[in-house]
Amino acid sequence: MYAKENTIYWDDQLVVQHQFQDERQTAMRELQLLVCYQGHMRIMVYDQELEVTPSHILFMPQGSHPRDAMYSGDYDGLFISMSAVFFQHTFGMNRVLSGLMDLLTRQPLQQVEPLSEDGKKFFRRTLYNNDNPFHREEIHTMIRLLVYSTLGPLAASLHREEHEGAMTQGDMLFHRFMDLVRQNSQQKHTVQFYADQLFVTPKHLSAVCREHMGKNASTIISDALTSHIRYLLLHSDLTIKEIAAKTAFPNLSFFGRYVVKHLGDNPTNIRNSHIS
Repeated sequence: MYAKENTIYWDDQLVVQHQFQDERQTAMRELQLLVCYQGHMRIMVYDQELEVTPSHILFMPQGSHPRDAMYSGDYDGLFISMSAVFFQHTFGMNRVLSGLMDLLTRQPLQQVEPLSEDGKKFFRRTLYNNDNPFHREEIHTMIRLLVYSTLGPLAASLHREEHEGAMTQGDMLFHRFMDLVRQNSQQKHTVQFYADQLFVTPKHLSAVCREHMGKNASTIISDALTSHIRYLLLHSDLTIKEIAAKTAFPNLSFFGRYVVKHLGDNPTNIRNSHIS
C-alpha cells in the first residue's frame, strides 16, 4: 500500500513518510501535515500554490487534495497522514474544532519556529526507535504534541473569541456551513440544501459567506465540488461515468457541461492531458 522507500512508519491510525508523492498512497486523509526541516517545497492545495519552508507547517484537512509537489535538492521533512480515529482521539469534541478546521481550510500554511538541531534529532530518534516496546505510543504522542503546539494558540484565540462574545452568530453560522460543505459538497450542490440544514434563507447564508470569505455560498460549494472532480479525473481510476455518478450528476451530459464551465475543457481531455 505504501512505497517502502518513502515510508518511515505506519500503523492502522497514522502514516509518516519522507515526502508527499501521491494522495492515493494512503486512505488516511482526515488531516495531513507537511513538515519541512530544511530546503523548501511547493505544492498545490485548494487549487493554490503554496511554498513550505522550515518556518511553516502545512495543514491539509480532508478534501484539500494536495498535488503537484516539487522539492528543492536539499529538502528534508515529513509528510504525516492521520486516520479519522487518530483525528478523533487527538481533538476529541473540542468546542472550537469546527472553527479551527475552517481556519485551516482558508489558511493551511501556519508559521512556526524552525526546528532546532536537537529537535530534528529527537524526531529522527523517535521515528526510528523500533526497539522501544512503546514505539507506537511514542510516535502518536510526538505527532499530537506537534499538532497541539502549533494549533494550540489558534484554538485558544478562537475559544477566547467565543467566550468573550467576539464570535458573532454570523461567525458560527459560517463555520457550520463550511463543515457541511466539507462533508457534503460531493453530493449536495445547491445553496438551498445547506440553508435548510442551517435553518436560514439562501439569501442570508450567501450574505454571511460574502462577509467572511468574499464569495457567495454557491461559489464556495462549486469550488469545493470542482476541486474534488479535478482530483478524481487526474488521480483516480474511476471512469468518467463513475465520477459523474459519485458526484451526483444526473447524467454524463450535465457532468460534461459542468466540467467545461468550471475547468475549461471536457473531462476526457483533462484526464488525457494529465496522462500525456
